[in-house]
Amino acid sequence: TLRESPLAMELDAVLASQLDYQRSLYEAKLRDFAEQQRRSLEDFRSRVEQQAAQKRGLEAEMLEAQQEQRRLERRASAAQQSKAKVAEELEFSKEMNRSLLANRAEMRRKSSGLCRTWWWRRRSGRRGRSGRRRLKHRLVSCARGGCVSAAVAQTGRDIDGGSLAVRKKK
Repeated sequence: TLRESPLAMELDAVLASQLDYQRSLYEAKLRDFAEQQRRSLEDFRSRVEQQAAQKRGLEAEMLEAQQEQRRLERRASAAQQSKAKVAEELEFSKEMNRSLLANRAEMRRKSSGLCRTWWWRRRSGRRGRSGRRRLKHRLVSCARGGCVSAAVAQTGRDIDGGSLAVRKKK
């Protein structure tokens, strides 16, 4: 038993040293894994921060794009309204033109039967002289038995603002 005791002690020492060696190997492996885990976690956090910054940038870009879209939609709506208004005015102008052409044709037809007359008007000169001047006008219509020129039909006065004496039809 005494023999066994130094041998047992030696065996205990060898086992203890092997266990210590194994423990140091495993501790080194644990440190390596811990370091890898720490680096991996730092990389992950860095990627998360990058993704968050990219997300904020994309959200800002999306918000700007939405605002631009709303602005363009308002412009498109205004352009549509303007187009509709212009189309309405164009249609009105076309209708007015058709009506005027129809009226002109009717006026030509009616004016072929109108009388031609001579107009007399008084005109004062600079020196106070008055004279009569005969003016021939293309007639537009005969109203109340008197003939009216195109200038009078538009303004109610002759070209220089004087009054016209209309000779009545007999």
